[in-house]
Amino acid sequence: MGDDSVPKTSPRLLSTFLDLVRIYSPSGSEADCASYCAAALRDAGCTVRFDDSAQATGSNTGNLIAVLPGTVPATLVVSAHMDVVEPCLGVEPVVQDGRVFSAGETVLGGDDKSGLAVAIECVRHFSESGEPHPTVKCVFTVKEEVGLVGAKQLGAEDVAGDLCLVLDAAG
Repeated sequence: MGDDSVPKTSPRLLSTFLDLVRIYSPSGSEADCASYCAAALRDAGCTVRFDDSAQATGSNTGNLIAVLPGTVPATLVVSAHMDVVEPCLGVEPVVQDGRVFSAGETVLGGDDKSGLAVAIECVRHFSESGEPHPTVKCVFTVKEEVGLVGAKQLGAEDVAGDLCLVLDAAG
């Protein structure tokens, strides 16, 4: 395959993923990750809000809900979670031979920083491409790793859509 077979967004997607895995966000401490995601989604044209679940979940932030208005009458919900399992402090990602891994004694945090990066890139693509697209609703939850705690606080209106993609990964 030549270089032209690699999507032009791949370097940005990788950069976003690497940024995200460096952010310390164990269950209950997702605020820094949420701030990064909120800024990226706002920059891509979304309205962003946080629900009031922090007190109920014990997290330092609520679930993030972001909406990119569509140009066609449909809604795509893209869901991922912002917390990762320990040990996740001081992640040093290494890219080698097309793979990303942790250089140290930490987990990489691919579960679920990869889902967050893909969701953000999806919004960026629709925002920048000029292609017809549905309304895209990103729902990023807290405390998934300890029992879907944040997801259980979502209202039906938060996840309402015509199609829902739940982006979760191992690793």
